Amino acid sequence: MLDGYGFTAEEPNRDVIFLQENDAVFMRVETYYPNDINFDELASNTQDTVQASNPDGELAEFTGYDSSAFNNSAAYEVETAEGNVTGIAFESDNIVVRVTIFDHSTVGARDDFIQMAQTIERVQK
Repeated sequence: MLDGYGFTAEEPNRDVIFLQENDAVFMRVETYYPNDINFDELASNTQDTVQASNPDGELAEFTGYDSSAFNNSAAYEVETAEGNVTGIAFESDNIVVRVTIFDHSTVGARDDFIQMAQTIERVQK
């Protein structure tokens, strides 16, 4: 985790990483085993989740991340009155992850959150 960020567990397989100086700027992290979820359904649900942040906003595909390390990925964003909400779903060999990033226009922490998200791994049992 990068300096200046904190971590809290919400429930099993759902955690939050937040900016310590402004906890309204955060990233929700949801992790799944590949056999427990259909990636296409997760990607579609990610669109819905992001759009719900601003039902009147224009949902756009987000391409501001390196997807080359993933088997599958999909990302969307919508602008809100406070800033951007970005949802990224990705799948690698042993994990499926969805992150939802709530950034503020005066902060600009999305790149930090994406950097941290790209390091998420499933700890093998």
